[in-house]
Amino acid sequence: MKYPLPIEIVKGRFPIITQEFGNKSNNAWYLANGINSPIGHNGTDIVISGGAIATYGTRLVCPVQKALLNKVWLTEPLATKGNGVRVQWNDERGVVKMTVWHCSETFYKEEYEERDTIGFVGNSGLVRPAPTYMAVHNGAHLHLMTAVNDVLCDPREIFDFNKWYISDKDTGIVKDLPPFQYFINKVVEALKNM
Repeated sequence: MKYPLPIEIVKGRFPIITQEFGNKSNNAWYLANGINSPIGHNGTDIVISGGAIATYGTRLVCPVQKALLNKVWLTEPLATKGNGVRVQWNDERGVVKMTVWHCSETFYKEEYEERDTIGFVGNSGLVRPAPTYMAVHNGAHLHLMTAVNDVLCDPREIFDFNKWYISDKDTGIVKDLPPFQYFINKVVEALKNM
């Protein structure tokens, strides 16, 4: 069984993967910043269509009916990852642990139910481009890590990247659509009317 991504996105927007699990293209940058990861990227980085401003503050939710708080972090001593939270649940694979990093804010409960807020996407920790006073949302993304029975795995094994939660605050207004999605919707509409 695969679960929806643990993000809640306004209708018309969608998640975009910016770095895959296991990607080694940034290993030199990792080493220069004190991160030693022989497997390369240990999670999957996700942004929301519409850029950093649309991504920052996106609600992170519990993706299963019941999960337990496993561990919490604050900015120190894991400054490279920033703020994060890990939850765990059992399924046919065993014990699944999901960790979300770079959060702007996290919410800790002993037990979560599906769609409970666990945090918000942010840019805490070491992100590129780094936030500045003029661009406070720079670097906003979700770093999603997963493990099954304490063995790190590709989040694609756990999550269906074609499914996510739609925000209850969906306005449905065309102006909220990113320009590319608006264009695609218009093309599809035109093709249907031919």
